[in-house]
Amino acid sequence: ECGLDKITKTDFELQKLVFKNQILLSEKYKRPLIIHCVRAFQEIIEFRQSLQPKQIWILHGFNKNEQVAHSFLKNGFVLSVGAAIINNKKLQEVILNISLDSIVLESDDAEVNIQEIYQKIATIKNIEVSALQQKIAQNFKRIFKR
Repeated sequence: ECGLDKITKTDFELQKLVFKNQILLSEKYKRPLIIHCVRAFQEIIEFRQSLQPKQIWILHGFNKNEQVAHSFLKNGFVLSVGAAIINNKKLQEVILNISLDSIVLESDDAEVNIQEIYQKIATIKNIEVSALQQKIAQNFKRIFKR
């Protein structure tokens, strides 16, 4: 995981330099890039547009609105969704209106387990949990080429 964070004390120009080097490593080793992004959405998108990487970029912990989601999806990102889906109504609306091809799920919040996340998204999409699990497994295999 790497990325840009505008609320940390680390110099933003230094973050951008390091991020660019991490992008180049992702390309060199042909590995997806998992991105941490705090208040730097436009900068992340600009990196993707200017460098035109071949590897998939996954936006970790996505919890924003539909407009932000569509900006990322239009630029070839995959959204990783976690515990925020349980109570965030705007995020639930995003999930309702995007393709399951565009998401993976995560569970790095100790308060919510992955089964709850699967159940919530299955309910939002009006599908069986088993069908959602199968789709997320397909996405994982496609992204990580396994």
